[in-house]
Amino acid sequence: MGLAMGTTMAEQMRRPTTPERLVVCQGCGATNPIGTKFCGNCGKSLAPVPKVKCPKCKAEVEATMKFCGSCGAKLKPEEIDCPKCGAKSPAGTKFCGECGKKLQ
Repeated sequence: MGLAMGTTMAEQMRRPTTPERLVVCQGCGATNPIGTKFCGNCGKSLAPVPKVKCPKCKAEVEATMKFCGSCGAKLKPEEIDCPKCGAKSPAGTKFCGECGKKLQ
């Protein structure tokens, strides 16, 4: 019995072990295996957050941020109201996405 147990343990120690790669959920901090699309603890998406460049200092910041973490510049474009239907459109948009009215 002792010999069999010792042999089994020796075989397991000789096998190369690769550490499991994990990703940390930004919502709850739980660890999940790489390749998992949603957190097994809270259900939040584990997809990487898209990045954008700050128009002022060119720093790379998360697309969900409103201000640049490096220089403080505003990242989200201003919204304008359509004079015809009142729908909001990003600044610089030429036509309303709801009714087609020319905005500029």
